[in-house]
Amino acid sequence: MILLLAACTGAPPASDGVDSAPVDSGDTYVNDFVPPAWVPDFVHSAEAPEASEGGVVIVPLIQSGGGGIVALGARGDVVWAFPETAEGLNRPPLRARLSADGKDILYNHMAPNADALCEIVRVPLDGGTPSTVGMHGGHTDFVEYTPGGYATLGWEIRAFDDRKIMGDTIVELSPEGVERTVWSVFDDFSPDLSQTYASLYPEDPTIEDWSHINGTSYDADEDAYYVTMTFNNGVAKVDRASGTMEWFIGNPDAGDFSNPDADKLLELPHSVERIDGGVLAFSRGRMGVPGECSEAVELTIDQDAREVRRAWNYTSPDCISVSYLGGAERLPGGNTLITWTTAGQIDQITPDGRQAWTVNTAIGNGIGFTTWVPELPR
Repeated sequence: MILLLAACTGAPPASDGVDSAPVDSGDTYVNDFVPPAWVPDFVHSAEAPEASEGGVVIVPLIQSGGGGIVALGARGDVVWAFPETAEGLNRPPLRARLSADGKDILYNHMAPNADALCEIVRVPLDGGTPSTVGMHGGHTDFVEYTPGGYATLGWEIRAFDDRKIMGDTIVELSPEGVERTVWSVFDDFSPDLSQTYASLYPEDPTIEDWSHINGTSYDADEDAYYVTMTFNNGVAKVDRASGTMEWFIGNPDAGDFSNPDADKLLELPHSVERIDGGVLAFSRGRMGVPGECSEAVELTIDQDAREVRRAWNYTSPDCISVSYLGGAERLPGGNTLITWTTAGQIDQITPDGRQAWTVNTAIGNGIGFTTWVPELPR
Protein backbone atom coordinates (compact mmCIF):
# COMPACT_ATOMS: atom_id res chain seq x y z
CA MET A 1 0.00 0.00 0.00
CA ILE A 2 1.25 3.45 -0.89
CA LEU A 3 0.23 6.51 1.09
CA LEU A 4 0.41 10.05 -0.19
CA LEU A 5 0.93 12.19 2.88
CA ALA A 6 -0.24 15.72 3.36
CA ALA A 7 2.62 18.20 3.40
CA CYS A 8 4.05 18.72 6.86
CA THR A 9 5.14 22.24 6.00
CA GLY A 10 3.31 25.17 4.51
CA ALA A 11 4.61 27.34 1.72
CA PRO A 12 7.06 29.85 3.17
CA PRO A 13 6.75 33.51 2.30
CA ALA A 14 9.12 35.04 -0.22
CA SER A 15 11.24 36.41 2.61
CA ASP A 16 12.19 32.80 3.47
CA GLY A 17 14.04 32.60 0.19
CA VAL A 18 11.91 30.48 -2.09
CA ASP A 19 12.29 32.83 -5.06
CA SER A 20 15.60 34.46 -4.21
CA ALA A 21 18.92 33.88 -5.99
CA PRO A 22 22.17 35.74 -6.50
CA VAL A 23 23.15 37.63 -9.59
CA ASP A 24 26.77 37.38 -10.67
CA SER A 25 27.86 39.59 -13.54
CA GLY A 26 31.58 40.05 -14.05
CA ASP A 27 33.02 41.87 -11.05
CA THR A 28 29.56 42.69 -9.70
CA TYR A 29 28.03 40.23 -7.26
CA VAL A 30 24.59 40.95 -5.83
CA ASN A 31 22.76 38.80 -3.32
CA ASP A 32 19.99 40.67 -1.56
CA PHE A 33 18.60 37.58 0.17
CA VAL A 34 18.54 37.94 3.97
CA PRO A 35 18.72 34.51 5.66
CA PRO A 36 16.12 33.89 8.39
CA ALA A 37 17.25 33.71 12.00
CA TRP A 38 17.44 29.90 12.16
CA VAL A 39 20.14 29.76 9.46
CA PRO A 40 23.64 29.63 11.01
CA ASP A 41 26.56 31.70 9.83
CA PHE A 42 28.73 30.19 7.09
CA VAL A 43 32.37 31.23 6.94
CA HIS A 44 33.83 31.10 3.44
CA SER A 45 37.51 30.75 2.57
CA ALA A 46 39.54 29.57 -0.39
CA GLU A 47 43.12 28.57 -1.06
CA ALA A 48 42.66 28.59 -4.84
CA PRO A 49 39.49 30.62 -5.60
CA GLU A 50 40.40 30.90 -9.28
CA ALA A 51 39.90 27.14 -9.59
CA SER A 52 36.37 27.11 -8.17
CA GLU A 53 33.61 25.74 -10.38
CA GLY A 54 31.03 27.99 -8.70
CA GLY A 55 27.53 26.64 -8.73
CA VAL A 56 25.08 26.18 -5.86
CA VAL A 57 25.25 23.59 -3.06
CA ILE A 58 21.93 22.35 -1.65
CA VAL A 59 22.48 21.58 2.03
CA PRO A 60 20.27 19.81 4.61
CA LEU A 61 21.03 21.36 8.00
CA ILE A 62 20.84 19.30 11.18
CA GLN A 63 20.62 21.49 14.29
CA SER A 64 19.88 20.74 17.92
CA GLY A 65 17.10 23.31 17.99
CA GLY A 66 15.79 22.98 14.46
CA GLY A 67 17.09 22.90 10.95
CA GLY A 68 16.04 23.02 7.35
CA ILE A 69 17.38 23.22 3.82
CA VAL A 70 19.63 25.99 2.52
CA ALA A 71 21.34 26.68 -0.78
CA LEU A 72 24.83 28.18 -0.76
CA GLY A 73 26.02 30.36 -3.62
CA ALA A 74 29.39 30.51 -5.33
CA ARG A 75 30.87 32.57 -2.51
CA GLY A 76 29.46 30.56 0.36
CA ASP A 77 26.52 32.88 0.96
CA VAL A 78 22.98 31.66 1.63
CA VAL A 79 20.78 32.27 -1.42
CA TRP A 80 17.70 30.19 -0.49
CA ALA A 81 16.32 28.72 2.71
CA PHE A 82 13.41 26.55 3.77
CA PRO A 83 12.69 25.86 7.47
CA GLU A 84 11.73 22.53 8.96
CA THR A 85 8.63 22.31 11.16
CA ALA A 86 8.45 20.94 14.68
CA GLU A 87 7.08 17.60 13.38
CA GLY A 88 10.33 16.90 11.59
CA LEU A 89 12.85 17.78 14.26
CA ASN A 90 13.21 14.26 15.66
CA ARG A 91 13.90 13.02 12.13
CA PRO A 92 16.12 15.68 10.55
CA PRO A 93 16.60 16.00 6.80
CA LEU A 94 19.47 13.77 5.67
CA ARG A 95 19.66 14.31 1.89
CA ALA A 96 18.73 17.33 -0.25
CA ARG A 97 18.58 17.38 -4.06
CA LEU A 98 17.27 19.42 -6.98
CA SER A 99 14.33 17.66 -8.62
CA ALA A 100 14.77 16.01 -12.00
CA ASP A 101 12.71 18.72 -13.70
CA GLY A 102 14.76 21.45 -12.01
CA LYS A 103 11.72 23.14 -10.45
CA ASP A 104 11.79 21.91 -6.86
CA ILE A 105 14.04 21.09 -3.92
CA LEU A 106 13.68 17.55 -2.55
CA TYR A 107 14.67 16.30 0.89
CA ASN A 108 13.91 13.32 3.11
CA HIS A 109 12.96 12.27 6.63
CA MET A 110 14.04 8.79 7.74
CA ALA A 111 11.31 6.32 8.70
CA PRO A 112 11.24 5.46 12.43
CA ASN A 113 11.08 1.71 11.66
CA ALA A 114 10.91 -0.81 8.81
CA ASP A 115 7.11 -0.75 8.60
CA ALA A 116 6.63 3.00 8.86
CA LEU A 117 6.90 5.57 6.10
CA CYS A 118 9.83 7.78 5.33
CA GLU A 119 8.95 11.14 3.85
CA ILE A 120 10.29 12.73 0.70
CA VAL A 121 9.34 16.41 0.68
CA ARG A 122 9.10 18.43 -2.54
CA VAL A 123 9.43 22.22 -2.10
CA PRO A 124 8.62 24.27 -5.22
CA LEU A 125 11.16 26.99 -5.92
CA ASP A 126 8.38 29.25 -7.20
CA GLY A 127 6.82 29.46 -3.75
CA GLY A 128 4.08 26.88 -4.32
CA THR A 129 2.77 24.52 -1.67
CA PRO A 130 5.16 21.72 -0.65
CA SER A 131 4.03 18.11 -0.98
CA THR A 132 5.18 14.86 0.61
CA VAL A 133 5.19 11.20 -0.42
CA GLY A 134 5.81 8.23 1.84
CA MET A 135 7.85 5.08 1.23
CA HIS A 136 8.05 2.12 3.58
CA GLY A 137 11.13 1.90 5.76
CA GLY A 138 13.21 4.46 3.85
CA HIS A 139 16.20 5.73 5.76
CA THR A 140 19.42 7.66 5.05
CA ASP A 141 19.48 8.34 1.31
CA PHE A 142 17.23 8.60 -1.74
CA VAL A 143 17.33 9.49 -5.44
CA GLU A 144 14.78 10.56 -8.04
CA TYR A 145 15.42 7.94 -10.72
CA THR A 146 12.86 9.44 -13.12
CA PRO A 147 10.70 12.57 -12.85
CA GLY A 148 8.28 11.86 -10.00
CA GLY A 149 9.77 8.41 -9.29
CA TYR A 150 11.93 7.80 -6.23
CA ALA A 151 14.26 5.14 -4.87
CA THR A 152 15.32 4.98 -1.24
CA LEU A 153 17.32 2.70 1.03
CA GLY A 154 15.02 0.52 3.12
CA TRP A 155 15.27 -1.96 5.98
CA GLU A 156 14.54 -5.69 6.00
CA ILE A 157 14.58 -7.82 9.16
CA ARG A 158 15.02 -11.61 8.97
CA ALA A 159 15.04 -14.30 11.66
CA PHE A 160 18.05 -16.58 12.07
CA ASP A 161 17.07 -19.10 14.75
CA ASP A 162 16.54 -16.97 17.86
CA ARG A 163 18.22 -13.89 16.36
CA LYS A 164 16.71 -11.03 14.35
CA ILE A 165 19.15 -9.47 11.89
CA MET A 166 18.57 -6.36 9.84
CA GLY A 167 19.75 -5.87 6.28
CA ASP A 168 19.02 -3.20 3.71
CA THR A 169 17.05 -2.91 0.51
CA ILE A 170 16.52 -0.59 -2.44
CA VAL A 171 12.86 0.42 -2.60
CA GLU A 172 11.27 2.22 -5.55
CA LEU A 173 8.12 4.31 -5.84
CA SER A 174 7.03 4.82 -9.43
CA PRO A 175 5.46 8.08 -10.67
CA GLU A 176 2.15 6.16 -10.69
CA GLY A 177 2.48 5.40 -6.98
CA VAL A 178 3.50 1.72 -7.21
CA GLU A 179 6.09 0.61 -4.66
CA ARG A 180 8.45 -2.31 -5.24
CA THR A 181 11.56 -3.73 -3.62
CA VAL A 182 14.26 -3.68 -6.31
CA TRP A 183 16.95 -5.51 -4.34
CA SER A 184 17.74 -6.85 -0.91
CA VAL A 185 21.25 -7.34 0.44
CA PHE A 186 20.04 -10.77 1.60
CA ASP A 187 19.69 -11.73 -2.10
CA ASP A 188 23.47 -11.84 -2.51
CA PHE A 189 25.05 -11.91 0.95
CA SER A 190 24.51 -13.69 4.25
CA PRO A 191 25.41 -12.44 7.72
CA ASP A 192 28.26 -14.16 9.52
CA LEU A 193 26.39 -15.80 12.37
CA SER A 194 29.61 -16.30 14.32
CA GLN A 195 29.58 -12.53 14.89
CA THR A 196 27.28 -10.35 16.95
CA TYR A 197 26.35 -7.11 15.22
CA ALA A 198 25.66 -3.78 16.86
CA SER A 199 22.08 -3.03 17.89
CA LEU A 200 21.39 0.27 16.13
CA TYR A 201 17.75 -0.20 15.12
CA PRO A 202 15.79 2.58 16.85
CA GLU A 203 12.65 0.55 17.56
CA ASP A 204 14.08 -2.68 18.97
CA PRO A 205 17.53 -3.02 20.62
CA THR A 206 17.46 -6.81 20.15
CA ILE A 207 17.66 -6.47 16.37
CA GLU A 208 21.22 -6.64 15.04
CA ASP A 209 22.23 -4.12 12.36
CA TRP A 210 24.26 -6.17 9.89
CA SER A 211 24.74 -4.71 6.40
CA HIS A 212 24.28 -1.02 7.31
CA ILE A 213 24.00 0.48 3.82
CA ASN A 214 24.53 4.23 4.00
CA GLY A 215 24.39 5.83 0.56
CA THR A 216 22.91 5.29 -2.87
CA SER A 217 23.02 6.89 -6.32
CA TYR A 218 21.44 6.23 -9.69
CA ASP A 219 23.13 6.28 -13.08
CA ALA A 220 20.63 6.84 -15.90
CA ASP A 221 23.01 5.75 -18.68
CA GLU A 222 23.44 2.34 -17.07
CA ASP A 223 19.97 2.24 -15.49
CA ALA A 224 21.70 1.04 -12.34
CA TYR A 225 21.89 1.83 -8.65
CA TYR A 226 25.08 2.00 -6.62
CA VAL A 227 25.08 1.43 -2.85
CA THR A 228 27.73 1.47 -0.13
CA MET A 229 27.91 -1.37 2.39
CA THR A 230 29.48 -1.15 5.83
CA PHE A 231 29.68 -4.86 6.65
CA ASN A 232 32.19 -5.55 3.87
CA ASN A 233 33.49 -2.00 3.39
CA GLY A 234 32.13 -2.24 -0.11
CA VAL A 235 30.20 -0.88 -3.07
CA ALA A 236 27.61 -2.82 -5.06
CA LYS A 237 26.14 -2.11 -8.50
CA VAL A 238 22.52 -3.22 -8.97
CA ASP A 239 20.63 -3.34 -12.27
CA ARG A 240 17.44 -1.35 -11.74
CA ALA A 241 15.12 -3.27 -14.06
CA SER A 242 16.01 -6.81 -12.95
CA GLY A 243 17.23 -6.17 -9.41
CA THR A 244 20.35 -8.22 -10.15
CA MET A 245 23.61 -7.29 -8.44
CA GLU A 246 26.11 -6.95 -11.29
CA TRP A 247 29.22 -6.77 -9.10
CA PHE A 248 30.56 -5.67 -5.76
CA ILE A 249 33.83 -4.27 -4.49
CA GLY A 250 34.77 -4.95 -0.89
CA ASN A 251 37.63 -5.45 1.53
CA PRO A 252 39.81 -7.32 2.04
CA ASP A 253 39.74 -9.34 -1.21
CA ALA A 254 38.13 -6.69 -3.49
CA GLY A 255 34.99 -8.74 -4.02
CA ASP A 256 34.39 -9.54 -7.71
CA PHE A 257 37.64 -7.84 -8.71
CA SER A 258 41.30 -8.34 -7.91
CA ASN A 259 43.23 -5.64 -6.06
CA PRO A 260 46.74 -5.64 -7.60
CA ASP A 261 48.05 -2.95 -5.28
CA ALA A 262 46.74 -4.72 -2.17
CA ASP A 263 45.48 -1.39 -0.83
CA LYS A 264 42.71 -1.01 1.68
CA LEU A 265 40.15 0.31 -0.76
CA LEU A 266 37.47 1.76 1.54
CA GLU A 267 36.65 1.88 5.24
CA LEU A 268 33.00 2.31 6.22
CA PRO A 269 31.98 4.00 2.93
CA HIS A 270 29.01 6.36 2.94
CA SER A 271 28.29 8.15 -0.36
CA VAL A 272 28.99 6.70 -3.82
CA GLU A 273 28.57 7.75 -7.44
CA ARG A 274 29.65 6.39 -10.80
CA ILE A 275 32.29 8.45 -12.58
CA ASP A 276 34.18 7.82 -15.80
CA GLY A 277 36.35 4.78 -15.30
CA GLY A 278 35.07 3.82 -11.88
CA VAL A 279 33.36 5.17 -8.76
CA LEU A 280 33.86 8.00 -6.29
CA ALA A 281 33.06 7.29 -2.65
CA PHE A 282 33.31 8.93 0.74
CA SER A 283 35.23 6.62 3.07
CA ARG A 284 34.42 7.46 6.68
CA GLY A 285 37.23 5.53 8.37
CA ARG A 286 37.21 4.28 11.93
CA MET A 287 36.37 6.94 14.47
CA GLY A 288 38.65 7.26 17.44
CA VAL A 289 41.58 5.44 15.85
CA PRO A 290 44.65 7.72 15.90
CA GLY A 291 45.61 8.84 12.42
CA GLU A 292 42.42 7.44 10.87
CA CYS A 293 40.90 10.22 8.76
CA SER A 294 37.79 10.35 6.63
CA GLU A 295 38.52 10.78 2.92
CA ALA A 296 37.14 11.01 -0.58
CA VAL A 297 38.36 8.08 -2.67
CA GLU A 298 38.26 7.46 -6.42
CA LEU A 299 38.45 3.82 -7.48
CA THR A 300 39.22 2.88 -11.08
CA ILE A 301 37.55 -0.30 -12.32
CA ASP A 302 38.96 -2.29 -15.22
CA GLN A 303 36.07 -4.49 -16.29
CA ASP A 304 38.15 -6.48 -18.80
CA ALA A 305 40.98 -7.28 -16.39
CA ARG A 306 38.56 -7.42 -13.42
CA GLU A 307 40.84 -5.16 -11.40
CA VAL A 308 40.15 -2.27 -9.03
CA ARG A 309 42.66 0.33 -7.84
CA ARG A 310 42.71 3.47 -5.73
CA ALA A 311 43.34 6.26 -8.24
CA TRP A 312 42.87 9.44 -6.16
CA ASN A 313 42.01 10.42 -2.63
CA TYR A 314 41.74 13.52 -0.50
CA THR A 315 42.11 13.74 3.26
CA SER A 316 41.72 17.10 4.97
CA PRO A 317 44.93 18.68 6.37
CA ASP A 318 43.49 18.52 9.88
CA CYS A 319 42.43 14.85 9.53
CA ILE A 320 38.67 15.32 9.85
CA SER A 321 36.84 12.22 11.05
CA VAL A 322 33.06 12.20 10.65
CA SER A 323 30.70 9.99 12.63
CA TYR A 324 27.86 9.63 10.11
CA LEU A 325 26.97 10.36 6.50
CA GLY A 326 29.77 12.20 4.66
CA GLY A 327 29.74 12.74 0.92
CA ALA A 328 31.89 13.14 -2.18
CA GLU A 329 30.59 14.38 -5.55
CA ARG A 330 32.56 14.87 -8.77
CA LEU A 331 31.80 18.21 -10.47
CA PRO A 332 31.66 18.73 -14.26
CA GLY A 333 35.07 20.42 -14.47
CA GLY A 334 36.90 17.80 -12.41
CA ASN A 335 36.77 19.30 -8.91
CA THR A 336 35.29 17.24 -6.07
CA LEU A 337 32.74 18.50 -3.57
CA ILE A 338 33.39 16.90 -0.17
CA THR A 339 30.93 17.19 2.71
CA TRP A 340 32.40 16.60 6.18
CA THR A 341 28.96 16.24 7.74
CA THR A 342 29.48 16.19 11.50
CA ALA A 343 32.32 18.71 11.21
CA GLY A 344 29.95 21.19 9.55
CA GLN A 345 32.35 21.76 6.66
CA ILE A 346 32.07 21.58 2.86
CA ASP A 347 35.10 21.71 0.54
CA GLN A 348 35.47 22.00 -3.21
CA ILE A 349 38.81 20.34 -3.95
CA THR A 350 40.82 20.51 -7.17
CA PRO A 351 42.32 17.34 -8.70
CA ASP A 352 45.74 18.37 -7.29
CA GLY A 353 44.32 18.73 -3.78
CA ARG A 354 43.85 22.51 -3.42
CA GLN A 355 40.84 24.03 -1.67
CA ALA A 356 38.98 26.02 -4.31
CA TRP A 357 36.01 26.71 -2.02
CA THR A 358 35.42 25.99 1.66
CA VAL A 359 32.61 26.83 4.07
CA ASN A 360 32.34 26.12 7.78
CA THR A 361 29.40 26.43 10.12
CA ALA A 362 29.43 27.16 13.83
CA ILE A 363 29.82 24.35 16.35
CA GLY A 364 26.52 22.51 16.84
CA ASN A 365 25.45 22.55 13.20
CA GLY A 366 25.64 19.29 11.30
CA ILE A 367 25.16 18.76 7.56
CA GLY A 368 23.51 15.92 5.69
CA PHE A 369 24.20 14.63 2.19
CA THR A 370 24.58 17.70 -0.06
CA THR A 371 24.11 18.12 -3.82
CA TRP A 372 25.85 20.53 -6.24
CA VAL A 373 23.94 22.12 -9.14
CA PRO A 374 25.17 24.72 -11.69
CA GLU A 375 22.44 27.18 -10.66
CA LEU A 376 18.98 27.43 -9.15
CA PRO A 377 16.12 28.31 -11.49
CA ARG A 378 14.86 31.87 -11.14
